[in-house]
Amino acid sequence: MLLKQSCNRLCIYLEVLLDSKIFKNIIIQTFLITLFLFVVSFFVISKNFSIALLIGGIIATVNFGLLLFVVKKIFFGEPKTQIIYAILFMFKLSIIGAVIFWLFSTKLFVLSKAGFLVGITTLFLTITINALLYGGKLKAEVN
Repeated sequence: MLLKQSCNRLCIYLEVLLDSKIFKNIIIQTFLITLFLFVVSFFVISKNFSIALLIGGIIATVNFGLLLFVVKKIFFGEPKTQIIYAILFMFKLSIIGAVIFWLFSTKLFVLSKAGFLVGITTLFLTITINALLYGGKLKAEVN
């Protein structure tokens, strides 16, 4: 009984969270932070670093957007399509892993690993800032 109540509460919280504007703001803010860091690093650090930063930020932002879409369909979609979206989720992970592997293994395009890491990290920075700013508001919406 307690487990069922916990699962119901988690589903309500997840539904409120996925329907809120916070995730759309996170995607926009991550993209803007990535562009800002790209411009600054282009002039301050190096072209190679800034291109890697931009690619990392774009991959993180696109991955996050697709993750939101797929999770919403898995948890709140029609039961017939949930398995399809679960498979799509695994396929998405494979494609992103393959793209990152290709980017670092190809000799045609040498990326700065530090720049790529900074680009990926912009998403985590944006999520952390939004969690600190809006975390209490979401908790109030659920209760």
